[in-house]
Amino acid sequence: TWWEAGALVELLELELNAGDLDAAEPVGREALRVARSIEERLVTLFALVGIARIALERTQVDRAGRLWGGVLADMERAPPPQRDGLERDALPLATEEDARFLDAVAVGRAGGLEAAVELALADAQTEP
Repeated sequence: TWWEAGALVELLELELNAGDLDAAEPVGREALRVARSIEERLVTLFALVGIARIALERTQVDRAGRLWGGVLADMERAPPPQRDGLERDALPLATEEDARFLDAVAVGRAGGLEAAVELALADAQTEP
């Protein structure tokens, strides 16, 4: 349900703020699964931002950039209040300047939201 998806995104944010990436990631994936099952685009975007932040914290630069790029490909469609929330949550992503990250953002933008969802639901791969 929409309520369940929203509650999971809130829990994802709490786990991220507590620094518990191992707890946050499965919550983020579940939020994403629930959001996609009910075609809830905004919750999908918030879940992807959280999962991208986790990847960035884990120095999975390519993964983080591709996820963030997928969000950017669709974020302009979000209503202004929710867009502001997305931008606030994504601040660590929006300010990242690593060249590999920025290249991956371009790839993610080109791939779009659905490719980002598929990547987020796939097993995270440790980057060198």
